[in-house]
Amino acid sequence: MDMIKRLPLNMQKTTRHFMETGEFRDPKTNLDSETSDRVLLSYDLNVIKGCRQDNTEVDLNQALGVVETKTSRMEYRDTDAGLEFFTESLGEAPFKLVSYGVSALKGMDFVVGMTDQSGNVLSEGAVHLNRLYGDESFFAGDLKGLPE
Repeated sequence: MDMIKRLPLNMQKTTRHFMETGEFRDPKTNLDSETSDRVLLSYDLNVIKGCRQDNTEVDLNQALGVVETKTSRMEYRDTDAGLEFFTESLGEAPFKLVSYGVSALKGMDFVVGMTDQSGNVLSEGAVHLNRLYGDESFFAGDLKGLPE
């Protein structure tokens, strides 16, 4: 869980707690199996697509495990827990999105936040996606203000 350190400081404690316990400070909203499967597939594909761009012509950073384009940055590494990843949007927008997660055989857990350009967290949420029992998946948090 070393990549948690890449998150804004005021997201690190809640993220570490969620990754260790599965608990987040806000009430949970359960996801049905169909929604869980759809979200899991979408995030899995995005993470895999990001990893496959490492050291290709679109990657501006030739370090292994780091994929950087003009609009986003992703770091990843294989761990005993699964594929650990950190992502952030780049650019001049008034806000940016950051996320940290682990994708494993049992499912995927990740925290996503919206920050201003100074790193102040405006909103954040946590997602647990269970591959075998989709109805045990949930979202917790507040992501008000995210663009639609």
